[in-house]
Amino acid sequence: PTGTVTCWGGSPDGQADPPPGPFIAITAGYDHTCGLLADQALQCWGNNQAGQTNQFPKQVRLVYG
Repeated sequence: PTGTVTCWGGSPDGQADPPPGPFIAITAGYDHTCGLLADQALQCWGNNQAGQTNQFPKQVRLVYG
């Protein structure tokens, strides 16, 4: 796996235009997308009307349950 993301479909807010990876996890909402980069930084893109793509702390802690 290369960690690259490919998106398709409508993208009026840029939600299908991912930044360069490598990503290790992706989640998508109605009009935004977020991905966890290999260095554990969180990157979000798309509509930010409700603050869903605001800047997050540089590092996130993974919790497995």
